[in-house]
Amino acid sequence: MVFEEPIYWTKGFPEIKVLDTDFARIRVQTGGDLHIGEVARTLAIKGAEILFDPSQMWGADGHNNELLLRARAVDNGFWVACAHWNSSALGLRSVILDPYG
Repeated sequence: MVFEEPIYWTKGFPEIKVLDTDFARIRVQTGGDLHIGEVARTLAIKGAEILFDPSQMWGADGHNNELLLRARAVDNGFWVACAHWNSSALGLRSVILDPYG
């Protein structure tokens, strides 16, 4: 196993970590982290270069979720890779974003 994180925070906020790999400093976003801008900002300060978001996002609709993903990429200057299940809502699309959104 290379990396393990819980899918939700059970007690408060544990330390937010990035993982050093051979190709980049990464973080896997879990649960509703997308909706908390401070999580992404903390990752950027810690040097994250790529944020992975393997989820079945929730929220108003797919368009708003994609806008949030783009905002996280631009605000923090890192890549974002988001993958959705094929059974996700039609507006939720898998996407890879550069630091310019």
